[in-house]
Amino acid sequence: MKKEILQTIEKYNLINNGDKIVIGVSGGPDSICLLHILNSIKSELGISIYVAHINHMIREVADDETKYVECILPIVLMIVVWIGTIVYSKLKSKRS
Repeated sequence: MKKEILQTIEKYNLINNGDKIVIGVSGGPDSICLLHILNSIKSELGISIYVAHINHMIREVADDETKYVECILPIVLMIVVWIGTIVYSKLKSKRS
């Protein structure tokens, strides 16, 4: 799988040596998988990886996902994580 991912990145010129990549991570399986894959090939690509996570506070598991991203990922992957929160009730009232 790693080989195919590297070939796709090269074929479509998606990432260049020296790029700084910010990955939006929800804490769910798809974004965590993307993060792990890119983290595993960052040396080969010559890139830096950063994580951004927004707690939208809509779903009941949102706080748990934020805790996972905030507490586990920096330790396990040794990467910079930025956490933000959107207060949905305030956002909703501004749209009305």
